[in-house]
This record gives sequence, structure tokens and C-alpha cells, in this order.
Amino acid sequence: MSEDLKTKIFTFLAHITVKRWLITAGVAISAIGLYSVFENRQKLFEAGLGSVGSYVTDFIVQPPSKAQHEIAYNFLRLHPEIAFMTLIDADPLTNTRKVVHRFTLDPVIERYFAELDRDKPGVGDGPLFNNVEANNSQVIAISNGEFLCSPVKGGLVERIYPEIAKTLIKSCRVPLPPAFRRAGGWFAIHLKSDVDENRFKTDALTMSFLYFEAVK
Repeated sequence: MSEDLKTKIFTFLAHITVKRWLITAGVAISAIGLYSVFENRQKLFEAGLGSVGSYVTDFIVQPPSKAQHEIAYNFLRLHPEIAFMTLIDADPLTNTRKVVHRFTLDPVIERYFAELDRDKPGVGDGPLFNNVEANNSQVIAISNGEFLCSPVKGGLVERIYPEIAKTLIKSCRVPLPPAFRRAGGWFAIHLKSDVDENRFKTDALTMSFLYFEAVK
């Protein structure tokens, strides 16, 4: 170390007060802490997600347990705008999507699906990716952990559930679990009236996370 640099350091230390010492130390500690967070950001992100952080990509969506059933229906009670909600399992390896369960508080819709499943089992199942660009964009968005909504008119719901689609205005999709590139499936939520989308998005993502956590 040069004599000139030593002189400057001693001069600085001679004039520094206790308050300045504390400020300097605080800045240094903060800088080190921020650097550490940045360097380990992925590990911290996954640790913060709990079980979602260690989630396996081949997670298979199963019919709901009693606890999951209650979580889904609490969400429906919170938002009476929902006509029904479909739980879908996605398998990119076989390029298939499968309806696992439907949730509704409407007895008319419940009877409709009971009859449909009896007469035409497998309605709603099909390819995950197809030749429809809008569908493929939605699947990619879901795999990225995104929440998105689209009009019912002209969509898949209108084609496979034409009788019910007449009463619907919008369909929203929530990945399960709601994490980047970790979704094993999603909730398709079909609305009969409009909602505050920001609040609805928060409630839907929370529901999906709680539903996934209830797997334990």
C-alpha cells in the first residue's frame, strides 16, 4: 500500500464520527446482503415456494381429496360469478388433456354434466396442443405459470358445452400449481358474469396454491 493511500485512509478515519461509522457499516452490510441475494436468487425463490419448489414436472392431477374439495368450493362460494370450474390434467409427453373433475354450485349445471358424462363419457378430453393458435398460446401461458382469461365465444367451451356456453361470458385458466414451468394441469374457471379481474386473479392463484399444498 502506498504512503499516499495510507495517509488518505488515516485522514478519513480521523474525521469519521460514530454516526458515520454506523452508516458506513450499514451500507457495507446491505451491499453484501443484496449481492448474496442476487447470487442465490433461484435457491431462495424455490425455498420460498415450499413444496412447489421441489415439485416434480410429471405431477399427475388426481380427483380431489376431501380437503381439496372444500378448498375449491370455498372459492366458488367466494365468487358467485362462477358457473362451474373444471380441473384438467395435462400430459405434454402424450400431448393429451383430460378432465379430472368439475365443480359447481348450480344444481342445473350439475345435472347437465351428470347426464353428459353418462351419455358421452370423455367430453372435454383431447389433445393438449392442436392446430388452433389461440389454444396453443393458452397452454404455453399456463406452463409459464400465468393466469389468463378469454371470451367464451368462439372457444373450446362453446364447442363442447354449447347449451351451457350460452350463459357464459368468459373463461379463465389458473395453473396448478401456480409456478413457472411446473404446472401439471390447470383449473378452467367459467364465468357467467364479470368480475374484478385483479382481485379474482389473486383469489384464483391463492386457491390453486392451497389446493396443491393440500396434496400433502
